[in-house]
Amino acid sequence: EPDIPAWAPLLYQLQLLDFREKPDPLSLPIPDRIRIGNQKRERGNFYFQREEYSMAAQAYCMALDMLTTRTY
Repeated sequence: EPDIPAWAPLLYQLQLLDFREKPDPLSLPIPDRIRIGNQKRERGNFYFQREEYSMAAQAYCMALDMLTTRTY
């Protein structure tokens, strides 16, 4: 093993290998939309418990976007 002191600064280099476009929620099957919406709601609850209200509101809005249909 290398002998690296505990206080030594580390430099990380990351490389993005791939990415996916976010799908339009209306193109997803209803069960998938419900599952994803529930995940977003749970994330909102997590942030709310930590009193990170802005992040919680953002997660709740994303949950609603998954479950809301547009009629225009």
